[in-house]
Amino acid sequence: MINIVLEMKTKAFFVALVCCLGLSTMQANARSWRVNNNSQAKADFADLNAAMQKVSDGDIIYLDKGTVINSVQSINKSVTVIGPGNANSTVSDDKAFLSSVSILADGVKITGCSLNSITIGGLDAVVERCYISGDINGVGYDNDFASIRSNYILGRIIGNGSEGAAGWEIANNIIACFGSYTVQSAIYNLSDATIDHNFIVYRYNTYRTNYNSSSTVALTIYDSTLSNNIITIGFSYTGHIVNFLEGSDNNIINNVYGYQSGCSSVLGGSYNISIGNTYYNVGESVEDYQSYADSKAKNYASDGGNCGPWDGAFPFNNNFYPLHVPRFESLTVPSKPDSEGKLKVSLKVVNQNQ
Repeated sequence: MINIVLEMKTKAFFVALVCCLGLSTMQANARSWRVNNNSQAKADFADLNAAMQKVSDGDIIYLDKGTVINSVQSINKSVTVIGPGNANSTVSDDKAFLSSVSILADGVKITGCSLNSITIGGLDAVVERCYISGDINGVGYDNDFASIRSNYILGRIIGNGSEGAAGWEIANNIIACFGSYTVQSAIYNLSDATIDHNFIVYRYNTYRTNYNSSSTVALTIYDSTLSNNIITIGFSYTGHIVNFLEGSDNNIINNVYGYQSGCSSVLGGSYNISIGNTYYNVGESVEDYQSYADSKAKNYASDGGNCGPWDGAFPFNNNFYPLHVPRFESLTVPSKPDSEGKLKVSLKVVNQNQ
């Protein structure tokens, strides 16, 4: 907590102080910008498309709380886009919303935002602590080494190319894949991927035939590591063959998995535990998953911790606050000075590091 005594009758100095605190956390050579589509906010830009006309590689773009951008946004500079967190909130003023974002440059990072969908067409993209109601889709052939961490995803993660998107890291996400899809997997067409400490739910309502077998699969990965995940499969039709994995030379260890009654399961590898015909029939809210942290996944990870997104390198956090970005947790500003002409401001700044 910082207690500040200001001998003034306005809040102008306080506003300047807040700006300085934010600027001090940025990279030395990076410039920061604000985006808000509310004209009364007097931000630098109304959307990311406009920002791309002026920003430079390495710059930081902050999205104000309450920003709502419904048009397609293209990011063609190597920038970091930081939202305010609270991405799971039902109150629009608590979060920043982007409808559809297309990443077209290398080294782009998006964190703390609420989105409908993301396409990745650049190397080394990072999508972290976001709420995504649709798919993350690799496009083109220059989309390797993406990091998808600590997100809540209500769609699929889809690679591209003849051998799949290569080198993706998918860690500590809740991936709740519901609905009818033409692509048959919750995680599809990735090679040399690391898929670790996720909660993967795959359920859809339309039977389809897999492209090289009669099976329906939850994950289509090649030469990849699948470890420490909770995986659950469910279908509205029974009697289908449900293969949890398809591909070659995958390292599959210490996963906990269940499936809906009437389905069968196939999972290769070692040290995996099946809970049989017990489908995690969870809902579409982040909180619906928390109770499974103390299930059979407890202490079953390869490092002795729990399987699922709450342990591991990037523990899932319901608030979606961006990591290592200071935020103002509490603020008290009197409406007028005290009897001595002093304005006593109490400010608590927190660095979100977990």
